[in-house]
Amino acid sequence: MDEVAQAKRQQSRHQKVSDGIDELKLWIKDLIRNGILSAPEKPLTYWENMAKRLIDAQSPGLSRMITNLGNTNFYTENWQGSFLDQLLKILLIIEGYHNLSALDPALQEDIKSSIGFTQNQEELKEQKGITDTWFVLGKQVVEEDTYTTEKYWMLGQQSNKYALILQFVFNGQGRSISLIPGSSIEAELVYYPSVAPLRAIIKSSTGSNQTVSLNSHNTWKDVLDEEVRIYSLLPFSGERPLVISNVTPVLSDNQWWLMDTAKDINLISPEFKSIYKLLAISGGNPVTIAAVGYHNTYEPIACWHKEQFYIL
Repeated sequence: MDEVAQAKRQQSRHQKVSDGIDELKLWIKDLIRNGILSAPEKPLTYWENMAKRLIDAQSPGLSRMITNLGNTNFYTENWQGSFLDQLLKILLIIEGYHNLSALDPALQEDIKSSIGFTQNQEELKEQKGITDTWFVLGKQVVEEDTYTTEKYWMLGQQSNKYALILQFVFNGQGRSISLIPGSSIEAELVYYPSVAPLRAIIKSSTGSNQTVSLNSHNTWKDVLDEEVRIYSLLPFSGERPLVISNVTPVLSDNQWWLMDTAKDINLISPEFKSIYKLLAISGGNPVTIAAVGYHNTYEPIACWHKEQFYIL
């Protein structure tokens, strides 16, 4: 009986998600039909109402994407590019869900995760993971009304794999994970199912503060090649971490960029608040940067200069 009840609950949820997605698709069609240049004129309730309807449709992932769409800084130059990028990702996820059974099982999990389906962590821990010395590149904190999201970005010394450990801390509750940027741990990590695995959980760990040697990209072309590979597998991939060596912060057109040894540049995210700390550390010289982002915009989270690690 429990299996029958569970199957009915799953069927009911899938139906709610399908109905919500159909409504979202019509909403997007209207938005495009009216022209995205009208988006800055939309009231806040325009985005909030759609986001709330997706919560009701048990699609919290899509709800966050609509909220982020409404939070676009329409006062920045070329906001249309990032706006369309977000919109196209939502459409890809919608179409993917409508054709779920025809897709690779790992890609199915990516789509369901993007919509808001959750994976049982206890079931994940039953799987074999990757044991390595994991270096904590950085920590990012996002505060919401009732909870805080902590993002720990890591890189395995032997596997050369990046990982994202997420922790949700609700108001009044303690933390189960406390990782310090610049430190390392011996741990077995299990990745969530994906065609381009990134998010993981810590299955087991032992303390470790040993010095690690990390691989890095040498140029932005190397980064681009890796991004092309990932997007060929997961076209709606979001931000990912990277480590790139010998880049120099430079100012051009009132914006800060990171220039590599080939003189190629990528934009430092306008959200980055520690540019002067980075300048003081680098002294105008090349440094190794750990950053998070995608396409051509990255937010530095740490750097190495003269073999010294600095949190940014």
